[in-house]
Amino acid sequence: MELRHLRYFLAVAEELHVGRAAQRLHIAQPPLSRQIHDLEREIGVRLFRRQGRRIALTEAGQIFLQGVQRTLDQLGESIHLARRADQGDIGQMTIGFVSAAAMRIVPNMLREFRALHPDVTVQVRSMTSRDQIAALQRRDLTLGVVRLPVTDPALASQVILRESLLAILPDTHPLAQQEQIPLQALSQESFILYPRAEGPVIYDTIVSYCRQAGFSPIVVQEASEGLIMNGLVASGIGVALRIGELRDVASLQGSGIVMKPISDAIPPWEMALIWRKDDTSPVLQRFLAVARHLSAESSN
Repeated sequence: MELRHLRYFLAVAEELHVGRAAQRLHIAQPPLSRQIHDLEREIGVRLFRRQGRRIALTEAGQIFLQGVQRTLDQLGESIHLARRADQGDIGQMTIGFVSAAAMRIVPNMLREFRALHPDVTVQVRSMTSRDQIAALQRRDLTLGVVRLPVTDPALASQVILRESLLAILPDTHPLAQQEQIPLQALSQESFILYPRAEGPVIYDTIVSYCRQAGFSPIVVQEASEGLIMNGLVASGIGVALRIGELRDVASLQGSGIVMKPISDAIPPWEMALIWRKDDTSPVLQRFLAVARHLSAESSN
């Protein structure tokens, strides 16, 4: 039995006239009659009673019609859903992100994406860059939000943000009133840094910049979250060096700390989306399009 047999049967059952059904299907009447006979022979029951030129459904035909209608309706819905999935309008994806992206980058992308594609299920996970790369390699993630560099040749990347090295000081610190701070001016300070175990590239790069400025930082405390780092600085434990945007300064008012750019010639850090090059998922492509749009808007 083929799908066309069901469609032929449905047309005849609805028209109760082989000639009109043939016109509706755009085929000749004799081939349509043969197809109906073949269908009855295959399933082993009569579907129509023939009374001269008139036909009517048998009881078996009426039951069969109900099943055929359900089958074709389900088929139509399946085709519709398949087309929507192919266009990226339905589906699911899992996104990992570093904590620095949690306040603004990820929420903005999710808000925009969900407004355009409300039927896509998106799960998010806060993860270190290293853990995201491992999860992408295992295919446990669809997309990651990490700080570059990423050296795995199987992963593609798209820069969405460039950040600077910033100093966080207590608002009572002697340097708190300066517009910019040279790294060398912090050489005698106690430092709170991001843990090397969670971000070795960032940690080693910051330490290398300090050494270029003529000192090795004295690390008295580690903090993996920005808010915790800010709180430790506000309590007087030390100063901190972190990566961020100067627009974050406004959010620190009244918090007991200040954020200042480093005046040394330090290249910006890049935050990027990463994904598997072999992932051709339409949902992923839709999300990347939204991210490119938002990144272009923020850079203008």
